[in-house]
Amino acid sequence: MQNPNLCIAPGQRRETVPYCLRGRALKILLVEDSPGDALLIEQRFAQCSDDAARIVHVDTLTNALLSLAQDEFDAIFLDLNLPDSGGLETAILMLQQALNCAVIVLSNEDQEQLAVEAIRLGAQDYLCKAQVSRENLYRIAIHAIERQNLRLALERRAVALERKRQNFHSLISNNADAMIVVDASGKIRFANKAAETMLGRKQETLLGSDFGRPIEGRETCEVELLTQDGAPFVAEMRVMQTSWENEPAFIASLRDITDRKEAEKLLRIAKQSADLANRIKSQFLANISHELRTPLNAIQGFADLLLMEVHGPIGHELYRQYIGDIRRSGADLTELINRLLDLSKAQAGALHLDETVEDCDTVFRRVLSGYSAEAAKAGLRFCYENRAGGVALRSDIDRIHQVVDLLISNSIKFTNEGGHIWLALDLEDDGSLTIEVGDTGVGIPRDQLFKAFSAFERPESAYATEAGRGAGLGLALAKTFVELHGGTIRLDSAEGKGTRALIRLPASRVTCDERPCDVLAEPIRGLTSN
Repeated sequence: MQNPNLCIAPGQRRETVPYCLRGRALKILLVEDSPGDALLIEQRFAQCSDDAARIVHVDTLTNALLSLAQDEFDAIFLDLNLPDSGGLETAILMLQQALNCAVIVLSNEDQEQLAVEAIRLGAQDYLCKAQVSRENLYRIAIHAIERQNLRLALERRAVALERKRQNFHSLISNNADAMIVVDASGKIRFANKAAETMLGRKQETLLGSDFGRPIEGRETCEVELLTQDGAPFVAEMRVMQTSWENEPAFIASLRDITDRKEAEKLLRIAKQSADLANRIKSQFLANISHELRTPLNAIQGFADLLLMEVHGPIGHELYRQYIGDIRRSGADLTELINRLLDLSKAQAGALHLDETVEDCDTVFRRVLSGYSAEAAKAGLRFCYENRAGGVALRSDIDRIHQVVDLLISNSIKFTNEGGHIWLALDLEDDGSLTIEVGDTGVGIPRDQLFKAFSAFERPESAYATEAGRGAGLGLALAKTFVELHGGTIRLDSAEGKGTRALIRLPASRVTCDERPCDVLAEPIRGLTSN
C-alpha cells in the first residue's frame, strides 16, 4: 500500500514527515511537475531518515514562489522545465527570489549543459534525475547548503568590508587635516582636499609623485614642507601603517602649525625678555635697597639721638613732633623696601620659610599687643576669640605674624571711629586651622575684589581716602606667605559693610596638646570693650 504522505495531486502542496539533519530539521522545497520523479526523490530522502525532515512539494514555479513567500527553506530542488516556466528562465526567476536558499537544479541527461549554466548563474549544484540515490541525494543537499551558507557569509563580509572601505575613504577624504597615503616606495597614492590646499597642488599632480619625506616607522614629528610656490611651512605629521588597495602603505596626517610655531617663538622670546627683566628688577631692588638703607639708617639713627636729647634739649615742642614724623616716615619707607624685596624673592622662587613650633594663642596675642594704642586712639573696639583651644602651629612665625599684622593694620586703616574689628581662631573638623580677621569698615566693592591679591593693584572704593591707600603690595605678599605654608586666603567684602579675611592652614601644620581653651572671647586690654 502506498504511503499517503507521498501522494500529491497536480498543483497542490504536500509535506512529508520531517527527518533530522545535524540536530535540526532540514526544510526542502521540491519543485517538480513529474509525480514519478517527485515520488522517487521523496522516497530517497525517507530512506535516509524517517523522523526529522520536511519536504514541501509543488509542481509549478508559481506555487514555488508562493511557498517561498510563506516559509523559509534550507534547499530547493528545482526542475527547470515546469508547466509555467522553462529553461534558464526558471533558474533565474527562482534565484532572484531564493536569495538565502541553496538551489539544486534537477536535470535530465540531455540537459546537463543547461544545468551547468544554471550553476554559473548562482545555483549551488545540479542532480541528474536518472542518477538519484540515497547517498548522492543526501551528499548533494548537505554540500549545497554549506556552500550557500559560505557564499552568504562571504557576501556579508564583502559588504561589511566595502562599507568600512567607503567609511575609511570618506573619513580621510573629508578630514580637516591633510591626509596623504604613501606606498612603500614613497609614492603618493592618495591625497584629500585638505592636502591639495596645504600643498597648493591638485590631486592629479600629486598622485604618483614622491612624497619627499621618509615616513616608515616614524612617530609624530614636525616636518618642513614647501608649497607649489616654494613657500616654506611647518607641519605636524602623524604616521599610521595601513593597507591601500591590498598593498602595504602609510597614512600621513599633516596639520599646518606654522602659526603655532611662530606664536611659540614669540612666547619664548617674551619669556626670555620677562626673565631678563625680572633678573634686572631683582638686581635693581637689591642695589637700591642697599643704597636706600644706608641713608635711612642715618636718618633714623640721628632722629633717635635728637629725640633722646643726647647733646641738649630740643627746644620748641614742635621740633620734637617733626623729628617723630621723620622717624615714622623712615620706618614706613624701610617697611616698603622690605616688602618689595620679599615680593621679588617670592617671584624668583627664592623665598624660604624658617619654621618653628609655637603656641597659637601666644603668637596671636603678641600680634594684637602692638595695636592697643593705635586702635584705642582710633576709637575702635577690638575682640579676640580663640575657638581652637590649645593648639601649636608649625610655621615661619615671622611670616604668619606679618600676614595677620597686615590684615589688622588694614582693618584699622579702613574702619571708622566706633567700628568693630575682630580676630578669631577655629579648628576645623579635618584638623586645619582657620584664622579670621574681620571689620565693619568701608569694605571693597564686589567687582573690585579680583584686584585685592594682585601686586601694585588697589581696589577702588568710594569710601576710601587717599590717606588710606598704599602701594598695593600688602595683600599680594600675604597671599604669597600663606601659600608658602600650603594654605589659602580669601576675602569676603561688600562696599560699606566691612571686610572679612579668612586664612586656612592645613592640618599638617597644627598640633593639638589637649589643653582646655581658657580664652573664648575677650576684648583686647587697653581697648574699648564690646
